[in-house]
Amino acid sequence: MSRTQLVLEYCERTKDIDYSDELEDLLEKDYIVNSAFYTDEVLHFLHASESVLGVRPAENIELAK
Repeated sequence: MSRTQLVLEYCERTKDIDYSDELEDLLEKDYIVNSAFYTDEVLHFLHASESVLGVRPAENIELAK
């Protein structure tokens, strides 16, 4: 898949998830490289850990992996 296609896919999959700006930027960049890792469950886990636990974006990604 091209970079543009991956960005569009990421946007479509996360349009209803309200990430912080910082996490959104990190996820979009990492999604392009590691899209297979980002299942719907992982995307929702990252949002929940940020919202409920107040975990920082880089920690969110490491926790999910």
